[in-house]
Amino acid sequence: MKKIFFLFLFMIPVVIHADISSAQTCEVFLNAGSSTVQAGLDVEHRMDQGKLLTGLNGTLVNDEGRLRLIEGHLAIGNDMLTTGLSGKLGIKGFAGSADRGVRDSDISGLGFLIGGVYSLPKGILPISTKLFADLSFSPSPLCFTELDRYFDMKTGVDFYLVENAALELAYQHYSLRMKNGPGDWSRRDDFLTIGVKLRF
Repeated sequence: MKKIFFLFLFMIPVVIHADISSAQTCEVFLNAGSSTVQAGLDVEHRMDQGKLLTGLNGTLVNDEGRLRLIEGHLAIGNDMLTTGLSGKLGIKGFAGSADRGVRDSDISGLGFLIGGVYSLPKGILPISTKLFADLSFSPSPLCFTELDRYFDMKTGVDFYLVENAALELAYQHYSLRMKNGPGDWSRRDDFLTIGVKLRF
């Protein structure tokens, strides 16, 4: 299983590189909170049926210890029944470390990813606005190194102040359970971020 994990992380940059040359949309984002910094790249490529979505991002949380994560995902997205609503389903790989006090653990795993975006109808607000939500989770069999369980969630809103640039406001949650001794321990982080997203 660990070989599959490392193969997945290796393939993500390769897929992104191939996608950028023919992608319809690339997004670069930078978000920050009182104790958090995030940055990343998302690539969207249109297919005959739906969209191929790939991305890489990094997260640093410095609050009562540190959480450091590098994440990559691969998903299929498509429009759903309601106008303006689209969803995605895929897989995610991540690696990093978590510490709190004397506790310090290396973490890595593969997980399931689900998410959606809803574009508000024109006329509700004077600018283009999108609501989004993403969550991912990794059960114990898909967690490696010193990680036992993993869950994260992000929800927020993008205000497109200009056509290809948005101001993003988001709430994020991370919940991890580690299994390194003596004794298991857990880490939970909840934070708000503000940032900029650029589309090209």
